[in-house]
Amino acid sequence: MAKILELGDLFFYQLLYGISGHTLKHVTAAIGCYLFYRQLQQRSRTDDTE
Repeated sequence: MAKILELGDLFFYQLLYGISGHTLKHVTAAIGCYLFYRQLQQRSRTDDTE
């Protein structure tokens, strides 16, 4: 998803009035890292209760 946003940089810049695909790439990557971190937390809690 991040790569698609980066490749469509100009398209997204024009569509979103100044927010570039490159910026969206970074936001998407950050959200992905957060979701990965949350999954690790949930897995850790599940392992502790067993």
